[in-house]
Amino acid sequence: DGVRSARPCAPPPRPELVPDIEFHTSTRHAAALREMLADWAAGLPLLLLGDQGVGKNKLCDRLLQLLRCEREYVQLHRDTTLQ
Repeated sequence: DGVRSARPCAPPPRPELVPDIEFHTSTRHAAALREMLADWAAGLPLLLLGDQGVGKNKLCDRLLQLLRCEREYVQLHRDTTLQ
């Protein structure tokens, strides 16, 4: 999917947080992953916007799986505050 040669993160202190998912790559997914990787490699933050159910979490999990980086899930909504 064009991301396999990316430099992984340092060995994760908590490998159980590295996503281990089954992912079926489409042309659109591969293009999105390449763009995400380019932004990640440039040190830019990633923000994925889209309707519910279009695969934003799957794309993030796949990128982190390929890079061997940890993921912690925090669900936010409009009433979320910093406190």
